[in-house]
Amino acid sequence: GVDLANCTGDLDDVANGASYGRVALTSISAGKIIVAGLDSNVTDRIFANASTKEIVEGWRHSSDVTMIDGGNIYAHSITADAFISTLYGDLNQAMNYVKTVLSAGDEYNHNITAGDLAAGDFSDIDAITHFDYGISIRIATATEWDDVGAVWDTGTWDEPTDASGNWTSGSMDIGGFATLQIALRFIAFEEISASTTPTITAIFSSDNVNWGTNENLNDNVWETLVISNITGDIYKATGKLRTFRYFKIKVSLATTNTSDRIILYTITYLGNVVTLFGREVNETIAVGGTVVTLRGFTETPAVTVTPVGAVPLVPLITAQSINEVTIKLYNLAGNDVGGQCNITIIGT
Repeated sequence: GVDLANCTGDLDDVANGASYGRVALTSISAGKIIVAGLDSNVTDRIFANASTKEIVEGWRHSSDVTMIDGGNIYAHSITADAFISTLYGDLNQAMNYVKTVLSAGDEYNHNITAGDLAAGDFSDIDAITHFDYGISIRIATATEWDDVGAVWDTGTWDEPTDASGNWTSGSMDIGGFATLQIALRFIAFEEISASTTPTITAIFSSDNVNWGTNENLNDNVWETLVISNITGDIYKATGKLRTFRYFKIKVSLATTNTSDRIILYTITYLGNVVTLFGREVNETIAVGGTVVTLRGFTETPAVTVTPVGAVPLVPLITAQSINEVTIKLYNLAGNDVGGQCNITIIGT
């Protein structure tokens, strides 16, 4: 056999023992031939030819090869379960945070049924299934029979009408202890909206015994939910972020005109973490400040202001509340100059 570790000569002349170069410490390990001490002119023979080099480089960067070369990663196929690194963990945490903050979906979602309505308490209100609007809650405002004279007048009678009423749900179990904002989404039909005043409240419990809104849920206080118009006749009444398992909702309706019909229908319970996220791009801020109106927040939201433009500016946020925020822009000399900025708003 040929002793590769101590052979001399050109590869073409190894058998003849010719003397050309020296390859030292050559070994076969784990199925690979490891060559140490290879003379530089041997590698020059491989890469001096441009065509040969192009073929080799083409193979190294081909679509079926995954490799790291300098500052580049040439990937053939990397699946999510194979991509393990600190960065991947950070990305997972970041995306989970974004999903929680933006509330991609409602963690609790329940369409109110006829059984839910029947399980509630009624007070001068109809909370049943009607042939025109289905499952709905309404004040009994339409007079019946002859529409004249007093109630129980001689010979005929009128059905009394109610200017207000309320329905209180039975206890609703979300299935486990959770921290959520409870909300009620509904469609409203109002013949004259100006005459109608809906009020929606909620109360919470951790054990289905003690109820309230405080930290221990035992003060028996109801929270008034903030009603926001989503679009058209669709509304959403949203509460604050609370930790609970059970909840009740009370729907109260009042009118100044008992000839009108006031109906809430297609009603859904919702439970999520954060309901509102907004942004304004290239908002103009006047000298002296600009008031930005907010709507639908149950607590004062976080507001981030980023000045835009070639001139460095410093933002100042004042008079911040659930309804509005005042923004001013100053130059580096401390002068109120106004300008352009991007605004990000996030809250509950």
